[in-house]
This record gives sequence, C-alpha cells and structure tokens, in this order.
Amino acid sequence: MDDPAVKAVYSEYFSHLIQNGNKLDWLKDFFLYLFVVPLRWTYALGLSPWLNFARISAVNWEYLRVFLLFPYLLLSILGLVLVQRSIRSNKTASFYFVALILLSLPFTHWILTFTSYSYHLFCFGLLLNAYLKTQNNACGKYFNFSSVANSLVVLFNYQYLVIVFIFGVSNFIENPKDFFTKSRYKNWVMPFIFCLSSVIFLLLRSVISGKHTSPAYAALPDKIEGDYNFLNHISGVNQALDFLILSFFDVINYFFELRLSLFFGILITIFLILIIIKSYISNKNKLIIKFSILFIIGQYILYLSGVVPLSPTRHQLILFLPIILLISIALQSIFDGFSAYKMNLLIPFVFLLFGALYQIDHIIKMPRGTSLNSLEGVLYSQGVQSLILAPCDFEPILHPEIRVKYNPLYRCGPKIFKTLDPALDRIAVWSLLPLDLSLIASYVKDFSSEKWFIQPYDGAHQFGNIGFLYIAIKK
Repeated sequence: MDDPAVKAVYSEYFSHLIQNGNKLDWLKDFFLYLFVVPLRWTYALGLSPWLNFARISAVNWEYLRVFLLFPYLLLSILGLVLVQRSIRSNKTASFYFVALILLSLPFTHWILTFTSYSYHLFCFGLLLNAYLKTQNNACGKYFNFSSVANSLVVLFNYQYLVIVFIFGVSNFIENPKDFFTKSRYKNWVMPFIFCLSSVIFLLLRSVISGKHTSPAYAALPDKIEGDYNFLNHISGVNQALDFLILSFFDVINYFFELRLSLFFGILITIFLILIIIKSYISNKNKLIIKFSILFIIGQYILYLSGVVPLSPTRHQLILFLPIILLISIALQSIFDGFSAYKMNLLIPFVFLLFGALYQIDHIIKMPRGTSLNSLEGVLYSQGVQSLILAPCDFEPILHPEIRVKYNPLYRCGPKIFKTLDPALDRIAVWSLLPLDLSLIASYVKDFSSEKWFIQPYDGAHQFGNIGFLYIAIKK
C-alpha cells in the first residue's frame, strides 16, 4: 500500500463516499492500512497484515514465511480437533477423514497459503460443532458457542455466507414452533447480523470500485467461468444433467489429482450413496450426514443459480471437507464389518499410513532450495528493466530486492493499478506454472499497448521448477 498508484485508485474509490479532503487523507494514510489491506482480496482476517511483515522485516522471506504460517497451522489443527470431537463416537471415521485430507495435494497445498483457503479446516470444524450444538439444544441464546462460531466463519471466509444461511433456514424448518417459543432464533441473531454486514460490504465494494463482488472468481479467465457456469448449460434436461455430473467428477478429480473414468466414478458414487443412506436410516451418524448434505446443498445453490462457476479449481475446496466426511462415514460402515476379524482398526490405520506416505513422497520429490533467491541475479544478467507477474502469483513482491529494483506489475482480479513505462524495452514475466506464450502475451498486454517479442528463459532449471520466467523484448 506504499505504491502511489495504488493509493490513487483507493482515493478515487473513497471520494465516492467522502468529499472532505482531510478525512480523505486520513482514510488514505491510516485507515487504508487497517481496513482495506486486510480486506483487499477476500476480506479474510489476517491475510494481508501478515504479508506486510515482509515489507518491514529484514528477515529473508523464506524464513519469515515459516514463522508467519504458524498461526494458520494452529487454526487448521484446531479445526481438525473440532471435527474429531464432533465424530469422536466414530473413531475409525476420524482416521479415514485425516487420510483423505493427506491424499489431496491441492487441499494440503492451499491450507498452507496466506489466503482464505487456509481457514477451511478451522471454519468447517466450527460449523460442524455449532450445528450439532444447535440441534441438541432446544433453547437458544444470543451469545453462545453456536452463534459465535457461525459468525466467525463468515469473517474468515465469505464463501460460507450461504452455508450459514442454509443452516439457519434448516433450523427454522425443522423446529417452526420451538424456533420462537423456545428462543432458538436467538442462536441466529448474531450470525444474521454478520452475514448481512458482509453482504452489504461486498455490494458496497462492488458499487464504489466497479469490482467483481467475488474477487476470487474475477481472476478466472472468461472461458473457464463461462464453460463451468450452469446457466450456460440448461437448454435441455439432458444437457443440464450431463453438465452437473461431468463437472462434479471434474472437481473430484481435481481434489485427488485423479484421472478416474466417468463409468467407474458413477459406480463408486452410487455405491457410496447407498451406504450413506443405509447408515442414515439406521440412525448412525444421522446428524453428521445431514450436516454434510445441507452444506453441499448450500454450495450447490450458488452453482445452480449461476452466481459462481463449478470449475475444477481451488474455489471448490469448500466442498472438499463435507464430501470426504461423507466418504469417511461410508468407509467406516463398510469396514466395521471386519470387527469379527479384529481388522476394524487395522484397515483405517493402513489408510492413514498410506496418506502420510503419499504426503512424505510428495515432499521428498519437491525441488530443493528456493529458486526466487536466484531470480534477482537472472533478471540482472538478462538486462530486465521491469517485472510483470502472472495473476495472483505475488510472491516476488515479498522479496525486497526484487520489489525495489524491478517494481513488479501485478493484479489479482480485473483492476489494473498502473501500466508499464513506455520507455522500457526489455521486461520479464514470472509465473508459477508453465504457460502458453499467447497467454503470457495477454498478461503483458494488460500493462502495455506496445508489441513485444516473448520467449521463455532457457535457464529455468535455476528456479528449481517452482516458477517460470519469460523474457519480453519490445519489437
């Protein structure tokens, strides 16, 4: 936020609300750091304030990063403990649940990032505990664990707005008389206030900035957003069903990095659904199953209404935990039949061990060393004058030498804060993933109207395969 171009954009935003020059300066110079920075992308608590340590600390980012991840790890562990407490009568289900988490490289990657996705385990644990307490307590209170938990998840990640709303509506439908006579409604007053405030904030931000109300999805290419938008696939019943089935398995394949065929995927899904239905009818894990189904229904309301696309990306990680909780319940029902052979604890332990070994193997195969420490030297040797970052690949900004010398141009959404100096004739583009040159050219075009010749940097091995550099020379 010390970039004059960024400050100018936010000054323009605030000028729509405040005309007084002194108050506008106060917003820009003080309030901006406390309010806008934490809410910049997803208005998730703690995102940007942690990253700001990289701007004021002399500690190398690679060491500082480990320290700053500690609060996120604690919250994830707390979330896991909350889930375990909720299903403690199902010991083997806890094993399967943790094993399935370990088997998902995308999920374990994103819970270790400085984003709202890092809070999924914590939010899920809070919601599950709050739901069970709300179901088991006939009388409500304005301030109790359930009301606080349902309010907190909305603060940490506004993807849970609709989920909390669905749980509140469900509580009313199941107990229409008790909802008011026994004050059950009191459990939902605080969450309602937080949800309403969050919606107002998102709408207000959209109005004053012209920004997408869901910034996480604003970064998606239009083609992806269109291809996975349900409303673009409703010309017939068969097309709609095909889209829902195919997109669901695309997401499942993304969770576990699978290439599962549609035929076997459907067979496995039907089998698991029948096991879950049997468990529900027999009153085993009834509340947990109901919680997971309501959770999934709440998210699918957003998909079916076209508010968000059902794309196989990190944005669907919100569905991961309720789905694997249902799978864990199904696996428990299947393998608990081996109790007569004293295998009911061995089998989930083997699952857990396999998940742990899978993660260890992934860590071992990760490239050693941090490539970004050598990026500055490569930029200097190539005569690069400025650096453009692929959307949301912001890590180079956290390295002070790169930030000061190469003034990286960056966006994470549609807004372009500043453009490339026309006097520059040799720049570079950094991306975490290998990209097609035409896509790299489109990123450069976001910041420059000039024509550029682009080629990949041929020394990519210096970066340990954790990032890719492209050199652009003005034609």
